[in-house]
Amino acid sequence: MKTTTRLALAVLSGIVILTSCKNEEEKVVATWPGGSPQIVYTLQGKDDKAVKVAERRYYENGQLQCEKHYDAKDSKPNGTWTFYYDNGHRFAEGRFDANHPRGTEWKLTTRDGADYGVGSDSVVVAELGDAENPATIFFYRDSIVTVRQFYSTGALRCEGKTINGLREGLWKFYFSNGSPQTEASFVGGKEEGTYTVYRENGIPYYRGEYKAGRRIGNWELYDENANLVSTQDYGK
Repeated sequence: MKTTTRLALAVLSGIVILTSCKNEEEKVVATWPGGSPQIVYTLQGKDDKAVKVAERRYYENGQLQCEKHYDAKDSKPNGTWTFYYDNGHRFAEGRFDANHPRGTEWKLTTRDGADYGVGSDSVVVAELGDAENPATIFFYRDSIVTVRQFYSTGALRCEGKTINGLREGLWKFYFSNGSPQTEASFVGGKEEGTYTVYRENGIPYYRGEYKAGRRIGNWELYDENANLVSTQDYGK
């Protein structure tokens, strides 16, 4: 009798799974100019009652950019979310549930596959981006927090450290193509030392010196060919 009951339950479970699969369909909701899929939803249910249970995004070269899952009951993030670089390497992976709206147990790697979190006591995603990607991440170690911000592609937007909540040491900002945008040093949360802003092609735009958060000395402005255009003296 018990064997028969178990068999019946197994058959019933199989029917439920098959029914669930039949009620799911994929829908392309955005395409690239060439016609290839950019955003694809997996919908569960029919017609106006269909809900999104998964989402995939693709780069224009066809490489998977991310795969996300949602709870069919309330459409909130649920399960494992994975993000990729356009070269196919994994950028980030985390787990979502009702208690972790920004994800938890995150693993983040560089474009070459190195672990971003080496030497950290903990890793916290503080902000999600427009594509719900990890955008601002804190890497904690004792009183030092390494802050990294990312574009939706996984490209690094900026990185630097804070001590007791204040910026300290060298901070670097980048364009989405990876070239430097700004380099600045801080002491106790204030700019100190050389401050350089670049054009997207890597040529300096302007540079000068800070002291205790105040501009000092000659600041130089350059054109697109790296020729010095003008200077301005801010004094001592």
